[in-house]
This record gives sequence, structure tokens and C-alpha cells, in this order.
Amino acid sequence: MRGFAGLTLRAVAAELGATTGLLTHYFSTKQALVEHGLDLLEQRVLLGPRRHSGQGPAALGDALPDILPLNPEAVDGNRIRVCSRDAALSAPGLSADYARKYAQGPTG
Repeated sequence: MRGFAGLTLRAVAAELGATTGLLTHYFSTKQALVEHGLDLLEQRVLLGPRRHSGQGPAALGDALPDILPLNPEAVDGNRIRVCSRDAALSAPGLSADYARKYAQGPTG
């Protein structure tokens, strides 16, 4: 795929080895697919392990490995979040979803 703009239901279906019809049975629009993917990514972040050692510099030191993209999965998640934020500027549903997530707390 060619970035977030190149994401289409057809391209996702091809990547999965499925038909577009099968994919649209679950996600009627690209935005619905993206929202679901972002929700899964948020759940993965929220349910991930966290280190807590107090406050101040120690807490910052513990938090950095949890939020920095230090492995391939985290790098992919970071790319998805960055690209989707750009897309959210022109998609009211995604924009509202980001506002809700930021109001709940620091998830990325």
C-alpha cells in the first residue's frame, strides 16, 4: 500500500487473501475499518505492560520504554497513529474519536 491515502478496502482484502465483499460484510466503509483498527491499537497500548517506580525522573525513565517505538510492532503502531491523525483532519468521525481518546488519557 502507499501510505494511509492508499489504504482501500480492496487493497486490505487482497492483503488478507479475501474478497472485497467479505471485508465489506464486516466494514462497510474505509472509515469503519480504520476506526476498528485504531480501537484495536488503543486496546493493545492500554493493556500492555507498564512499569511504575514512583514519581519524577524514575517515573519518566519507566514510561519511555512503554511509549517509544522500540520494537517492530511498536514502530508499526506508531506509523498507523501518525498517518491516521493526518487523515482525521478531514474525517469528522475520526476526528471526534481522537478527541474522545485524548480526553480519556495518554494513549498515544
